[in-house]
Amino acid sequence: MRAPISVVIPAYNAGAFIEATIRSIQAQTVSVAQIVVVNDGSSDATRDIARAAGATVLDQQNLGLPASRNRGISAATEPWIALADADDLWEPNKIELQWRSLERAPTAAFSFCDYSQFNEKGVINACVIYEVHRHFRHVLRTSLDQHSSLCDGVSLGAALLVQNVVCHSSILVRKEAVIALGGYDTTLLAAEDYEFLMRLTRDHVGTYVDLPLVHYRRHATAMTSNIPKCREALV
Repeated sequence: MRAPISVVIPAYNAGAFIEATIRSIQAQTVSVAQIVVVNDGSSDATRDIARAAGATVLDQQNLGLPASRNRGISAATEPWIALADADDLWEPNKIELQWRSLERAPTAAFSFCDYSQFNEKGVINACVIYEVHRHFRHVLRTSLDQHSSLCDGVSLGAALLVQNVVCHSSILVRKEAVIALGGYDTTLLAAEDYEFLMRLTRDHVGTYVDLPLVHYRRHATAMTSNIPKCREALV
C-alpha cells in the first residue's frame, strides 16, 4: 500500500546522517509517494548522498530551516506532508499507524506520536512524551484504537504553552492546512517548529499515537544543541 504522502526533509551539512534517515523512510510498511530533500546550501556531500538514496533533491542557497521547510512543502506533490529532520530515524510502522489514526478521525488535520532520544552512546529517553512531558497527560483525548486517540485542541494547546511536547519529525499534516497557515515563519532563528505548532493547534485538531515511532538524534551539530540561539528564538 502507498499513502498520498510527501516527506519533506530540510538538510544542511547532513551527509553523516541523511542516508540512514532516507532508508528508514523507504522501509515503511505503508510506503510514501515522495521524499523531498531540501539541500540548504550544504558544503558537504548531502546533495549527492540524498540523490543516490533515491530522494528528490532541491538545491538552494543557505536560507535556514523555516525557508527550507516552506520550499519542500511547496514542491510536494501529495496532499499530505510528513515532516522529518535529516538526522532522525523512523520505526517501520510509523506511517501505517498514523495513517490509520487519521482514517479513523476525518476531522483531524495532523497526527503526531511519541518518540525516543538517542546519541552515540545509546538511548537517552525511550518514550519522551511519557517520561518527560508529563503535563501531556492532562490533554483530553478520545480513543480511536489501542494506540491512537484524537486530541482535544484546547487542552493540547495549553500543554504546548507549558513546553513543546511534539517532535517535529513525527508530524503528518494536510498540505492545505500548512498553506492556509502561511507555512513557517522565516524570521525566526530557531523554534520555528514550536511557533508553527501553536498556530496549527489553534485552528485544527490532531491524532496522537502513543508509541515511540521516531528516534530523535542528539548530537553537537544539531540546532537544539545551540541553547542561546534556541532561547533567543523562544523569547
